[in-house]
Amino acid sequence: MLALGWSFKQLRALPDNAAETLNKLVLNLCLPALILVAVSKLQLNLKLLLVPLVAWAVMLLSALLVKLLAHGLRFSREVEGCLLLTAVLGNTAFLGYPLTQAYLGEASLGPAVLYDQLGSFLVFSSVGLWISARYGGGKSPGISETVQKILSFPAFLALMTGLALNFFELQIPPLAMNLLIEIKQLLVPLAMFAVGLNFSLIPPKGQTTALMIGLSIKLLFAPLIAILIAWPLLDRPERLIAGFQAAMPPMVTAAVLAASARLAPNLAAAMAGFGILASLLWLPILLVLLKQLV
Repeated sequence: MLALGWSFKQLRALPDNAAETLNKLVLNLCLPALILVAVSKLQLNLKLLLVPLVAWAVMLLSALLVKLLAHGLRFSREVEGCLLLTAVLGNTAFLGYPLTQAYLGEASLGPAVLYDQLGSFLVFSSVGLWISARYGGGKSPGISETVQKILSFPAFLALMTGLALNFFELQIPPLAMNLLIEIKQLLVPLAMFAVGLNFSLIPPKGQTTALMIGLSIKLLFAPLIAILIAWPLLDRPERLIAGFQAAMPPMVTAAVLAASARLAPNLAAAMAGFGILASLLWLPILLVLLKQLV
């Protein structure tokens, strides 16, 4: 589906806004359905609720490393802001869900959802928007605006609903559950197709070092730190999921946000494009290493 999406882009077989339309369909319909099904079936325990804590710790340490290296290598403010978005925030939904399900099974979706929604999504919706405004010269969003954005996001509402159903041991009616399952099965093909439509490889002139550092932090440093943090906190299956989610390539939406804020747009596009390409080769290898390590 990734290759098909890229092919349709080259052939100009779809309208220019096709990727944006598919993204909205996945975000507002398929993703909430998947989250509601996965979380409602999840066997909640205290350790499982520590998964988002691992995500936050990984992103914080990644951001600190970006700041340290950007200062030491004297990167421009625009490059530093771009890396704070693309080297810290991972594609833990559009790529994270399908790849985690494919490599670790259906049962892995619950912890993967917690890592994404209470980790990556919350950081993107709050700190990510603040970084883009601070480094791009725009107006930083207020607390009420940020909270409203989070609470009105369909996937987050689905997460809260699923947690409530789980906590009160309520069952989704069979007819509704069957419909949700049919809808959630659309997520993988549509999400991968949409990523393919957005896929591009634009070499960033004069920013090769920043690109290599950014991808190394996202694909190598982040999963290693995730495993080290998760080791005393989580059981083996959750450690694997946390490490795997941490290694997801840069979030496409974060790259778009960086580009829209004029934070090294070519570097942002390269982080997303080269990151996806590298991750498709790297993630299976990483998973083998993680299984031996944990």
